[in-house]
Amino acid sequence: MAYRDVVMADSPIAYWRLGEPSGTAAEDETGTYDGIYANGPTLGVAGLITGDANTAVTFGAGQYVNLGGGPSVSSAAFSAEIWLKFNDTSTVSQVFWEFYEVAGSLPGWGLGLNMLGSATNKLGYWSDGNAAWRESTGTITDSNRHYVVVTQQSGTGNRIFYIDGVEAGTDASSVHPSVWAGFKYISLQGTLDEAAVYQSELSAAQVLAHYNAGITAPASGPPIRATTTGLRFS
Repeated sequence: MAYRDVVMADSPIAYWRLGEPSGTAAEDETGTYDGIYANGPTLGVAGLITGDANTAVTFGAGQYVNLGGGPSVSSAAFSAEIWLKFNDTSTVSQVFWEFYEVAGSLPGWGLGLNMLGSATNKLGYWSDGNAAWRESTGTITDSNRHYVVVTQQSGTGNRIFYIDGVEAGTDASSVHPSVWAGFKYISLQGTLDEAAVYQSELSAAQVLAHYNAGITAPASGPPIRATTTGLRFS
């Protein structure tokens, strides 16, 4: 199954493939939350999904996807996933970000690397319910492609980090963030591809399935052999 089909089968509330060759529109595959490329990121670079001709986007300083006011995920279960390649894993790198509608300064939620300001090479997750960054135990120390996921459980509010399909730490703070309804963006000094948000907690099996779909070329159809009576599918 193609990577896009695997993602769509799990019902994301927003899914940006980031595969536009030109222009300023970042289309949402669900047709609801199109974004706008700001300040001229490089579109049409080689994608991060094996066997998929869909391209990716490379961002530099001050470049991002403006997602406006949506999607708004509630304080129940949710997941966010993205494929990425960092230019520099020693610096603070924001990936997903959402600001309060009113305050406009502190994030309602955010996901990035080295977010505590030190080169820990760990993923960091913020929610206004915690009012603090929570870090993964797993690290990213190179500029290779990686698949990153953070999930939040319904009821407990626990978050789970995943890197390349494998659990990379759990935050058992049991503190829910509020409803996220502010300005949102996707950014990174590096390459981003296939960003999706879900109003559900992706299971470990689903995360692994998405990762495997991203690193494995889709199976082709059966080979065709010519015969004396026509074409035969083997």
